Order: sequence, then C-alpha cells, then structure tokens
Amino acid sequence: MNNEFKTIELINSYFDGELEKNKEPILFSLLSDNQKARDYFKQLSVLRNEINNSQEEFPSELEERIFRTIQKKKSSSEYIRKFNFINTLSYAITFLLIILNIYLFIKTSTYQEKIESLSKEIRIQAKTIEMIYNSLPAVEIKSAIENSITIKPTL
Repeated sequence: MNNEFKTIELINSYFDGELEKNKEPILFSLLSDNQKARDYFKQLSVLRNEINNSQEEFPSELEERIFRTIQKKKSSSEYIRKFNFINTLSYAITFLLIILNIYLFIKTSTYQEKIESLSKEIRIQAKTIEMIYNSLPAVEIKSAIENSITIKPTL
C-alpha cells in the first residue's frame, strides 16, 4: 500500500513536471514491475495529450469583453453605496428594536413586582378575614313549640 502510494506520487510529480531527473529511472523501474501503476500512467498520459490537443488560443474579443465588464462593475459602485445604506438602515432599526425590547422588559419586571406585592397583600387580607371569621362565637339555635326561633350566642 505504501509502495503503491509512493509510485502514484512519483507519477503525479512526473506529469506535473516536478520530478527530479535522478528519480525518473526509479519511476520507470517501478512501472515495469506494477501493472496498476502502468495503467494509471497511461491514463494520465492520455489525459495530458487530450488537454494539449484541445487547448485553443485565447481570443482577443474575450479579453475586451472582460475589460468592459470590469468597467461596468466600477460604475455600479452607486448600487453598492445604496446597498450599504440599506444595511446601515437595517442595523439602526435592529438597534432601536433591541433598545425597545430592553425598555419593555424593565417595564414588565416593575409591573411583575407590583403584582407580586399586591398578591402578597391579598394573601395577608385573606388570612386576616379567616382569623376574624374563626374568632366569632358559635351560634346556638333553639326552637320552641310555638314555632318561634330563638338564636343565642354562647360566650
């Protein structure tokens, strides 16, 4: 595996033109021993030949069109300024909304504190009413034969 990796690396270096002259005989001796390496070498050779055959001359018209496009982009800097203005405006609105959220949060917490103090007072008042209700004397109801009802508290 390691030897195969070195062979592939040498082949790639050869086709990139980076292989030193003294390592070329080593590469070709490795190719004579390894069928996979020879196939890989042939594939890269075919690929290199196809690329060399398919290269066309760079048309001068294309160069002119590229320069015109660059000049158009320079004139479109007004669009970029508008875009920056929109970004700045959106950041300003976002900042204002964050400040508004903080203000409303503080207001909400003060109202929450007021509600908590009022509910505490209500609980105290409920306990006071319950104590007063429980402290009242018990009532005794007696009835007579004449169907009159007499109510007497027991103290």
